Amino acid sequence: MGKSVAAGVVGLLALAIGVVAAMWIGPDDWVDGPASVINTGGEVAVATNYGLLSRSFPMRVSASTPDGEVFVGIAHVIDADDYLAETTTAQIHWFSPDGIRAEQRSAAKALLPALPAGLDFWRTAASGPGVQSVEGDFRSQPVVAVVTRADGTPAPLSVRLSSRFPGTFAAAAGVAGVGLALLLVAAWWQWRRRRPTNADGAADANQEPTALTLDDRPAERVSPGGAKTGLIALMLSVALCATGCTVPLPFVATDLPPRDQVTRDPLDGFEPASVAADYDRRNNIAIAAAAAPRYSDVEWADADAELILGSDRVDTALHKAKKSKDKPAVCRTILGNAYPLPAAAG
Repeated sequence: MGKSVAAGVVGLLALAIGVVAAMWIGPDDWVDGPASVINTGGEVAVATNYGLLSRSFPMRVSASTPDGEVFVGIAHVIDADDYLAETTTAQIHWFSPDGIRAEQRSAAKALLPALPAGLDFWRTAASGPGVQSVEGDFRSQPVVAVVTRADGTPAPLSVRLSSRFPGTFAAAAGVAGVGLALLLVAAWWQWRRRRPTNADGAADANQEPTALTLDDRPAERVSPGGAKTGLIALMLSVALCATGCTVPLPFVATDLPPRDQVTRDPLDGFEPASVAADYDRRNNIAIAAAAAPRYSDVEWADADAELILGSDRVDTALHKAKKSKDKPAVCRTILGNAYPLPAAAG
């Protein structure tokens, strides 16, 4: 097989793979699985297994239901398990570009204990007619997705799971570009080899091309630079096809404890900025009470605990013994710092 034929075959293959992959992925880098009706056993709700959404890449859950509104929500696994504890559900335990695998989890009741939209433990949720979607980076988070009709009645639920792999669209477009370049190189090689020349080495436009047998065909000479260029292009196309055009498989969950060891974080559901502001309020009240003339250490219990609380009370006692008249500072917590920094006293 000649070099031009090999380059043409590889180029055509790379172009086809790159174009198909780019059309499938799209510019947003989301790789969508097929939509499938999951609750084929008549289950009222569909839920993902623990850890399925906690991959290394952002995930998206899309769902729809015929003639009605669908609800899609993301919740902490403890909240979701409590909500669905007595309801028969379809559990999604695996997904791939070929489809979704699910199994029935039997329970005592066929209906939900309450309508999903009225509950406050959803981290993010979407509800309405047509296709509804929620997405996010749930890496290392103990969350699951719950899909049901908004009115809680049994109905077919079509679910699609998607993953976002940054850079895959660019890689697919790059593979298609390399494939196109190889096709052009192959065409140029063929044209150059078949082009007749006269004794002076110039092309004779009036001379008909003469068919040569394999025995009569002169040996084709390729400069070292041209051979290296073709080899590099061929190796690059193969490398891009191997890395950018393969369908990514779901990644394993990261930094997740076993399900039976999952506990609720006391700060779960709170915004860090709100928590910091609330602490600043209680801490500054205690600072003002500990200053002259009160020298009170009671308010520290509303702000601190354990070793910090003990240290606060010792400092207050020292200030009282010295009869310190220092003006109380105003502290403001800056997220990322271990301790609040004193602000300028007003």
